[in-house]
Amino acid sequence: MHSLTLTKDFDVSVAELFNAWKSPKILQQWLAPGQTDVPTMDIDFKEGGAFRITIMQSDDCDFNIAGGIYKTIEEDKKIVMSWQWEGSEHQTELELTFTHTGANSSELILVHREFPEEDIRDNHKSGWIGCLNHLTTCLRQKAA
Repeated sequence: MHSLTLTKDFDVSVAELFNAWKSPKILQQWLAPGQTDVPTMDIDFKEGGAFRITIMQSDDCDFNIAGGIYKTIEEDKKIVMSWQWEGSEHQTELELTFTHTGANSSELILVHREFPEEDIRDNHKSGWIGCLNHLTTCLRQKAA
């Protein structure tokens, strides 16, 4: 099995960063890489709660749906969830760790594990980098 780890610093508090992962309204603004959008999202943000996210290409009607279950939620510290694309037999695990690094700064460590193949991991890495870049932009706009 293969995994990826991404670390990113943000110029917001841990509470603001954590909220960006639990608020459907905020998630819908950034949880799509490249030229994609999130037209629908259902989230039951609690341990054992489910989520379902539709990610659509901006230029056509092609879409993908990801879903899973929240396994662990530690407010302002950690989120662990399953992640599975609709139509795929394989389920992965996403772990997010939030760390306070200053008065208005924080760090996110994203670990996505249990990929069956390297190319699938690499595609997800590219997607997560795009999403985290959108998250940075979203948080900057909220602060402005």
